[in-house]
Amino acid sequence: MLVTGVAASPSPPAIETIGLNVEYGRHQAVHDVSIVVAAGEAVALVGRNGAGKSSLLRAVAGLENATGRVVVHG
Repeated sequence: MLVTGVAASPSPPAIETIGLNVEYGRHQAVHDVSIVVAAGEAVALVGRNGAGKSSLLRAVAGLENATGRVVVHG
């Protein structure tokens, strides 16, 4: 899985993940992901099927059991 972003302008963080992990039984879908997304930043989340893209987004939205931290600023 690859997370890339390009900031439109220098902005404070809007969302941060710190050491985020999502597991389904013995399968680890997301492992130790730490990202910072600034307000107004465009982000592309790409990867093959089963890479953990949806699991990461569901964890950020609070819809998935995850360990680590998700911080929403503002």
